[in-house]
Amino acid sequence: IIDRAFIDALTDTRWIIDYKTSTPQPDETMESFLIREIEHYGEQLADYHGLLTALEAQQRPVKCALFFVALGRLIPVEPRSL
Repeated sequence: IIDRAFIDALTDTRWIIDYKTSTPQPDETMESFLIREIEHYGEQLADYHGLLTALEAQQRPVKCALFFVALGRLIPVEPRSL
């Protein structure tokens, strides 16, 4: 289930946003946490990206991001296996 998808009218880009409630472990750096999360959810985002790219009638760019709710951070992600 895609959490949120929308079209940025300024750039004519479709965005896919996947919300996450996870936070770094007490002994984990923010950088390590983000790398781990991106690696973990990369395939899922690639699936979403592929689906919406195939369905996109106007062939606009499709970008993905993880939004970490507890951290208030939006992290753009290049999906794997495109």
